[in-house]
Amino acid sequence: MISPLELGLYSLIRQAYSVGLARHGELDISVECFSDHIVSIIEKHNEPTPTQAAALSFFKGLHTDDLYLAIACAESKGVAWSRIYDIYKEPIRHWVRSIYGPCDEIDEIASDIMSDLFMPDGSGSSRIASYDGRWSLATWLHAVVKNRALNYCKRRCNGDEPLDSLPYIVDGGAFDRIEAALGVELYGRLIWDALDIAGRKLDDEERSILLMRYDEQMPAVEVARKLGMHPSDLSRKTKRIQNRFGKSVRGVLAFKHGLPDAAVDECIREIRETPYYSLLEVLKRQQASVNEPAFRNDEGFQEG
Repeated sequence: MISPLELGLYSLIRQAYSVGLARHGELDISVECFSDHIVSIIEKHNEPTPTQAAALSFFKGLHTDDLYLAIACAESKGVAWSRIYDIYKEPIRHWVRSIYGPCDEIDEIASDIMSDLFMPDGSGSSRIASYDGRWSLATWLHAVVKNRALNYCKRRCNGDEPLDSLPYIVDGGAFDRIEAALGVELYGRLIWDALDIAGRKLDDEERSILLMRYDEQMPAVEVARKLGMHPSDLSRKTKRIQNRFGKSVRGVLAFKHGLPDAAVDECIREIRETPYYSLLEVLKRQQASVNEPAFRNDEGFQEG
């Protein structure tokens, strides 16, 4: 593991520890333990040997005060579990109620969710150890509640039995779904806005090139012939379009929405890895609006 000194984060991690301590009180974890967890999170989500600039940018996007509490819980500190229960008991009950509506099992389900956080996952660590601070702990817990609701409904539909009568089955993909849901919930609106704005900066020919190549799967030679250009010129132009589009998306996220570098990188990762986001769907919708004939009203005047 890289040391905080190598990453240039030694004093910042200690400051974050002090902030967490001031907010949550003494939870019986050392600053060294806290630091090791932070560095492991940075290493997990960056290159094996991140630069100081990359590590600093990522660190600034973390909810370190929430991590202080979650790390203490992951280390099985009883005082930390008491603290998390005091803070999130009522929010979890509220989220359960909003999903299920009025029912007699709200307290039981909320209690089960808190217990699940303590239980070990497939790696042997408590489930809360998977919290990595990229979202607030409240947002992460909200996604956990939604995932629990999905599992609950599946079990009831499959066997029409009460939850506590069924054996607990470890769902290996649960936290992958939670992370995907978090990405959509936290950044979804911003990502769609960035894709839309970046798409509108393309002209008709640029939009057509991308749609013919990647939506219609048309060979480059045929696209070049349709546009009256040499295939090598098309290849260079396609690369320029892609680069400019990517810079536009980053620019919207950073300057319009004010996201830090680490959050922008997370959004780009969401776009690349989540089928929910489709650049081609954005371009097709924009192309359709461009090609849509203007509407004429009853008096024959053109509108739009």
